Amino acid sequence: MEADFVGAVIDFLEAEGPALAARKVVSFLARTYRSATAAAFVENRGALELLTCNHADQPAINTVQATWRVNHTRIRAGELFATPSSVLVPLSDAGVFVGVLFLRSDAPTLGRIDLVPMGPLLDLLAQVARQRDAAVAPDWASALRTTAPEDLEREQLRHQLDESEWNVARVARARGVTRPTIYHWMERLGIERRHVRSVTGFARKKA
Repeated sequence: MEADFVGAVIDFLEAEGPALAARKVVSFLARTYRSATAAAFVENRGALELLTCNHADQPAINTVQATWRVNHTRIRAGELFATPSSVLVPLSDAGVFVGVLFLRSDAPTLGRIDLVPMGPLLDLLAQVARQRDAAVAPDWASALRTTAPEDLEREQLRHQLDESEWNVARVARARGVTRPTIYHWMERLGIERRHVRSVTGFARKKA
């Protein structure tokens, strides 16, 4: 099943080409992290140029450019810049810095997200960015096979549980499934169950 999934995604990317593939990846990341704005930038002669975006407005672009001007040395070195509502992620291909990914959410959640499971997709964006300046065809297969599709599914479900303060009933309603189905998914994906209790009308995780 996993091999079939990866093969299908590789076929899609190769058929669509790098530009559309990058746009699809950015859109997927925006949906996964509930980002109002998502954009990928490529470095060109010391400056950042927009590679592709999903609902990127001028204030978001200005934020990226301002952060880059002040912190470009640290960003090139691989440092991630996160606030409660945004994150700026360095992109590199074969150890060479090529650009950044920017996500901004209307909810204060991005400062604590784990981007590690999205590594293969970030690698794809880096390969597309690098291709602009070199005759290097993106190696979709090797990038995608570095992780299992379950990692992406696990991160999505854990993120939604965090957003809902681990209220399984709320997550089930949002996904249009039953609570037992959510519990089954959590067990299959190795997500530890957390109980919540109501305190002054709010759901809080038990310590």
